[in-house]
Amino acid sequence: MTKTVIYALEELPTIITQLQKLMQQYRIFAIKGSLGAGKTTLVRSLFQACGIQGVLSSPTFTYVNIYTNQQGHKFYHFDLYRIQSAQEFIDAGFDEYLNDPEAYIFIEWPEVIEKLLSQQKVCILDLEYISENQRSITLS
Repeated sequence: MTKTVIYALEELPTIITQLQKLMQQYRIFAIKGSLGAGKTTLVRSLFQACGIQGVLSSPTFTYVNIYTNQQGHKFYHFDLYRIQSAQEFIDAGFDEYLNDPEAYIFIEWPEVIEKLLSQQKVCILDLEYISENQRSITLS
């Protein structure tokens, strides 16, 4: 399954609804894209739609933020931009999060751990900045 959708930012709620449907099939989402493509914005919007309240911050410097929604579902939001290798990810104990069957896992900059992810069922989201108000998302 590979599907590309070009959307305006005001259409983001429609994209979020589609991603929520995918959460019935996948619990790990690898989110690729250049700086400014909208990775964190996408994750924040999805988490809000899933009932996570409060401040949703980027885990750029903490590597992972953990959230729980009102239904008790866990959400792990990783930002691996500063992780240099899969071994560094493993040494930090983050690989254990990938095996939590009760959590949804969203990983920005997943390229560094692609070998670890190859052992999992993962939905890959590739975001692309098109213009100030337009993005594309490729699901595979």
